[in-house]
Amino acid sequence: MSQSPIGALEHEAYINLATFRRNGNAVETPVWFVVFAGKLYVFTDGTSAKVKRLRATPRVRIAPCSARGAVTAPWREGTLGKQSLSPIA
Repeated sequence: MSQSPIGALEHEAYINLATFRRNGNAVETPVWFVVFAGKLYVFTDGTSAKVKRLRATPRVRIAPCSARGAVTAPWREGTLGKQSLSPIA
């Protein structure tokens, strides 16, 4: 049985999260994350530039990376779900 793209990240420490400016240029940021119940979660400050970009366009790319952002495996394309930018109470 093959592992899902999200499940394949469970043993990684960081992912490089690429968000997109309105002009289509990618901005790559290494982030910590967690995989839970088949979904990938990233915690960040709600006022960060990446959140602003994600509100403008839900398109993302992710790839496993080092703490400094050096990508260690192929990029995967994705889209944020509607509830993805919810604050934690």
